[in-house]
Amino acid sequence: MGVNDPLSAFTAADATTEREKILIEFDNPVWIATLPVSRRLYGEFVDSDAEMPDGEALEVTYDRYQIPEYLTNDDNQPILGTNYAQACVFCNWLSRREGLQECYRSIPAKPIVFERDRRVKERPIPWEYDPAANGYRLPTIDEYRAIVYAGYEQGTA
Repeated sequence: MGVNDPLSAFTAADATTEREKILIEFDNPVWIATLPVSRRLYGEFVDSDAEMPDGEALEVTYDRYQIPEYLTNDDNQPILGTNYAQACVFCNWLSRREGLQECYRSIPAKPIVFERDRRVKERPIPWEYDPAANGYRLPTIDEYRAIVYAGYEQGTA
């Protein structure tokens, strides 16, 4: 898939039979960056006026990971270890920077009840996606599957 070829459909194995192929089509073409976000671009984001709504840090720490040093010292390498909230704020920052509409807005965490054992936890992802916005966003599950698991060319798989 080239830069000028949006993904509009892909063929995947049917989840029930795992043998039959099914065609999954998207309502709108999906544009995916051909390169990952570099440490340099993410550094510009961290140095900007962007803020996390809950006061969480924008910086990524590698305390939990065993990452080779060359990946953390070279600004041309991809950024590693971001969480979902950091990715949403980054997408909004990049959208604003390029004059596009933000795709995510922070919403208050809501308690959710797990039916099996009636435990109550806060909603794990307090972000809402606006599908009408034209800015940068993360791929949906189906889009991710299409990119990772399906072959595609000229906009379809």
